[in-house]
Amino acid sequence: TNTTTTTTTTTTKFVVRALEYTAPLGSVCLPRWLRKQLQVKVGDVVVVATTPTPPTATTLQLQPLQQQWLDIPFDTRHAILLFELRNYHALVEGQWFSLRYGGRTFRFTVTATASDSGDGGGGGSGGGA
Repeated sequence: TNTTTTTTTTTTKFVVRALEYTAPLGSVCLPRWLRKQLQVKVGDVVVVATTPTPPTATTLQLQPLQQQWLDIPFDTRHAILLFELRNYHALVEGQWFSLRYGGRTFRFTVTATASDSGDGGGGGSGGGA
């Protein structure tokens, strides 16, 4: 019999931390938001690597991917982002995330990060918007 196997390899980097250590040996349990961003399903194989803790960002530059985001008043947008970014341990340049507000989904790309030491491109804690 002929067997065809298709493998798709995509390199996407996210900086996350373990919330619990209850997964069976040799496996990880990814939250739904991370599976969605990685475009993987339960049971898919992912490669996990450790990395040194990135510096805490003091500046985070985001690019909204929907023009309608700018129709929301600035103070409201700021509050929404501060609340939503608490869900992320770290964000890295090139990463994207989405949030829901007012019945709509808005996507953002992280275009730049910087820390007090000026070493942009690191990660930042979710609250450091």
